[in-house]
Amino acid sequence: MATFPAATPGYVQLKPRRLSGSLELSFMFKTGQKRGLLLYGIDSSEYYYVSLSLVDGALELRIFPDVEISSAAGEGVIKAALFNDNEWHTVSLFIAPTNIQLHVDDHNYYRLEVPDPSRFIQLDASDYRFYIGGVSDDMTLMSGTTASNSPYIGCFRDLIVQGDVTDFNDAQHQAGVEKGVCRSEVVPEVEGKKSFIHFDFLSFYLFGTRNCTAAAFAAESYFA
Repeated sequence: MATFPAATPGYVQLKPRRLSGSLELSFMFKTGQKRGLLLYGIDSSEYYYVSLSLVDGALELRIFPDVEISSAAGEGVIKAALFNDNEWHTVSLFIAPTNIQLHVDDHNYYRLEVPDPSRFIQLDASDYRFYIGGVSDDMTLMSGTTASNSPYIGCFRDLIVQGDVTDFNDAQHQAGVEKGVCRSEVVPEVEGKKSFIHFDFLSFYLFGTRNCTAAAFAAESYFA
């Protein structure tokens, strides 16, 4: 368990991880903030990426080259699923060459089928670096790779990557993180600029409490 405090926004950089064709991870988080970068992963060539952010309380997943999944309300999604309620939420993410699955709290299930794996993120090309809660100050994020660049403020626990429980004490680098405690804070935030996302790469399915919809739709969202 760890706290990413408002007074000293920080990050945790995990040790490089060699993937074998897929990525599977899960974790729990608790926050009252609308925005924040929960997860950022990039390969050693700094070309392929995956990120998960909070945007106006909704989760937004971005994956190379132009995959975007959001729990925000949009066409085919009547009510947004928001997670900045200072309660614990469980996230499970699975990425393979042919499909993507994002599962939150056993209620919200998002799945994408990949029609052209040759254009999709390569998960066995090299080692990947994963960052939790933000990135270091000297690191420049590629434009469009994250829905929010704001540091995550809140609690984080039970991170499992590729079936291995991750101990932040064994992280490669970390800064501004309080380990072993959970102190959830709510601080004033500056609203981002409204923009629109257009999905035109994959077939998009919503399961559970949501109806199926099709690709090539516009989803309203906000960016920090």
